[in-house]
Amino acid sequence: MSKTIRLTHIEHESSRDINFTVRHLFCGGFTGRNQEAVKKHIEEMASVGIPPPKRTPTLYRISPYLITSDEEVEVVGEKTSGEVEPVLLLGSEEKYLTVGSDQTDREIERLSYPKSKQICRKVIAEQVWPYSEVKDHYDELILRSEVEKDGQKHLYQEGSVSIVMKPLDLIHLYDIERDGTTLFSGTIPTKTERLIFGDWYRLELIDPVLDRRIVHTYSVKVI
Repeated sequence: MSKTIRLTHIEHESSRDINFTVRHLFCGGFTGRNQEAVKKHIEEMASVGIPPPKRTPTLYRISPYLITSDEEVEVVGEKTSGEVEPVLLLGSEEKYLTVGSDQTDREIERLSYPKSKQICRKVIAEQVWPYSEVKDHYDELILRSEVEKDGQKHLYQEGSVSIVMKPLDLIHLYDIERDGTTLFSGTIPTKTERLIFGDWYRLELIDPVLDRRIVHTYSVKVI
C-alpha cells in the first residue's frame, strides 16, 4: 500500500509543487541521543504498567494511508495527543525534511505501542526543504509546538533537534533507505511535564542559520 501526497518544495527563495509517494512509513520511538536517560524513562513507564520496548531506539512500521497534511484529524477517544518531530522523506533522487506530529492514542499505548501508533493519523506540513540544505547544520534546527485545550494555549514543546538521533542515522541503523520511506524521527520533552490532550496544535521547524521556518497547524476532532 502507498499514498501520494502533495507537497511544496522550498529551495533557496523559490518553490514548486511536487507529488511524493509514501511507500514505507515509520515512527521512531525512544530515539534520544542520551540512551541512559531513555533507559530511565522506560523504567519509569514500566513502574506504572507500560510495557518496555524490545529494542531502543525503536521503529514502528505504520500504514502509509495514515499520513496527512490536513488541517483537521479525526480520532477515537478523548486521550490522544500530538508531539512535534522532524520528518525525513526519501525520494528517488532527493531527500526532504519537514515537521510533523505523531498523534498517538495514550490509552492504547499502555497496552501496545504498535497499536497506539496505528490508531491515529500522522500529520506533516505541506512545505519541505531539501535535506542537503540543512544537513551541515542539522543540529542547530529547533522544534517548537503549541497546543490549545479548552480555549487556553500552551507552549508545549521547544528545543533543539539534537536531543534526538539524526533521521539518517536511524535510517541506516535499521537499513530502511528505500524510495518512498518516510520517517518521523522522534520528539523532544514537553515544557508542561505532562501530556495535554489538545484540541489544536501548531508545529514549527525553525532554521536559525538560513532564517526560515516551516509551520503547520491542525485541529483534533473526537468522533
